[in-house]
Amino acid sequence: MGCYLNNFGENANDKATILILKHEAKRQEIPHYIEPDSGLIAVCVVENEMFDAAGVAFSQEEFDAFIAPDPRHKTWLTMDLDVVAKITPNVLEYIKEAKND
Repeated sequence: MGCYLNNFGENANDKATILILKHEAKRQEIPHYIEPDSGLIAVCVVENEMFDAAGVAFSQEEFDAFIAPDPRHKTWLTMDLDVVAKITPNVLEYIKEAKND
């Protein structure tokens, strides 16, 4: 897994709430993959002991990796791709590379 939302001016915890309140993310009640060409993208916030990790499901393969069962709590969000790209510009390269595989 490779692309994460980092350094968006907040602390290391409660990233799902921050993304909802400050970056217009919408909670996904049932996790589902979103094709980035739609202008939206799925983000999985994984609660680790020390920090939350906000992983971008930029491909079906990445989505499948995040959706795999594990004991950590996960919150799934839908975000505008433009907003995600402003936070983490390299997401566009990840999407491009995934399409070429």
